[in-house]
Amino acid sequence: MTAISSCTCVERSSPFSPSSLTYPEWRHGTDNTEGFARDGFVVVRGLFSQEEVEETKQQISRIISDWYERFRTSGTEGLEHEEVVNRLPSVKSGESSSIDPELEVRKLYRIAAHFEFFAKQCCHSRIVSIINLLLGNDIKLLQSMALLKPPGSGEKRWHQDNAYFRLAPSSVIGCWIALDPASCANGCMHVLPSSHGTGLFEHGVPNDESDASFIEYGMSQYPKPEEVIPVILEPGDALIFHGELAHYTPPNVSQLRRRSVQYHYAASCCKFIKCPRDEEIIRTSTMKEQPETKPHYFDCDPSCHEATYFHYRKAEVLVSGREYGNDYI
Repeated sequence: MTAISSCTCVERSSPFSPSSLTYPEWRHGTDNTEGFARDGFVVVRGLFSQEEVEETKQQISRIISDWYERFRTSGTEGLEHEEVVNRLPSVKSGESSSIDPELEVRKLYRIAAHFEFFAKQCCHSRIVSIINLLLGNDIKLLQSMALLKPPGSGEKRWHQDNAYFRLAPSSVIGCWIALDPASCANGCMHVLPSSHGTGLFEHGVPNDESDASFIEYGMSQYPKPEEVIPVILEPGDALIFHGELAHYTPPNVSQLRRRSVQYHYAASCCKFIKCPRDEEIIRTSTMKEQPETKPHYFDCDPSCHEATYFHYRKAEVLVSGREYGNDYI
């Protein structure tokens, strides 16, 4: 692996067209499990209908509009910011702004926990039937997000999702559903095929990271560009991927948004992997409000990021089958 951060995938660096790219695709009525076990990802064409795509975008717009109205009225971000709305760092710092509130928002967190529409959507029969085949019948929704990536937003560093979740066994699957056309120019997902079979790569925080509220925890080494595949999707298409598949999204250098919803599912039997420094209490500026007795599950050197990423390990919905334990998987 090499420390390369720019997008140099085939669409940008070669004459190949997006239509020439091929991916493992989910074939209904056939056994897709062997291919998924080998590649760590599969594309599902038309998982959502166009009507479902439009309704999802409308719901996202409503959430942001309602939140901004409360924000303008109260003058504080409050719990809604902590649990749901995550604005672009440049907007939070005052360096940029937009007349359209949606273009100022990077992500919506925990949407299934807060909004009935998404609590139902994460249990969509077409999604759950695929996840059941890959994980079994006892599954929980571990995480729900709307990833909005407006024009000008930056990259998401290479990472593996289970480096955030820290679950064992690694029976975690992501479902990333495009709401806009997703291309290299506007920041589509890029994957390193079969990287889920090697365990977790070393992850860390960049040395120049100064904003503790926007920690970009990611892989310390990046793949070679020729090993990487960009996953170009149309609205309604989905990328189903293993929780330890290495992936990345480049900056959005286009004038188009790249909205998507992402659900992460885990087998209900999964348990946390505790940090080796579990017995120590590490007090940092990002942990002031955390109970002294709460254990750490993250890489704690040089500082623990548990407080920042705790919401990544808070199960939201029992999707199917039996539940093991309480609200935390």
